[in-house]
Amino acid sequence: MEAIAPADLSVLLDAPVRRSGLKRKATAPLKRVEFSIATEYTFRVGYGATSVPHDSIPAVGLEGPAIHVETKSIQDKQSQLMMYTPRDRVCLLRRAGYTVEDLHQQSRDLQAIQISRSQTVEEYIKERQQNMVKETRERMQVARLLS
Repeated sequence: MEAIAPADLSVLLDAPVRRSGLKRKATAPLKRVEFSIATEYTFRVGYGATSVPHDSIPAVGLEGPAIHVETKSIQDKQSQLMMYTPRDRVCLLRRAGYTVEDLHQQSRDLQAIQISRSQTVEEYIKERQQNMVKETRERMQVARLLS
């Protein structure tokens, strides 16, 4: 093979790129959204009745109407939302005026919801398994009749 002189490399670099016959995995185009202003609503802390945490500590939520609204210009920076630890949730709810008895009652309610959800999932799985067994038996009977 002949060595190519550095001056001749421009011919290779300027040449149109040949398409390969190989198929490549299609990649989705990168999409980004940028905002220049944000409106921040401030609420009182309350019991988060719309969420069910995986543990037995009550969730933290928003209570009542917004107590403060502020519009700010924002800088371009990446951010992420962090979850509160169980200890943080208890501290926030206690600071919001919930008593220990309130938190215990909410924990009992939360556990009842978790148990109910778990039982529902177990019942659904059991029902699906029974239906699959029934369908398999029916197919086997049809196969026996046809053979």
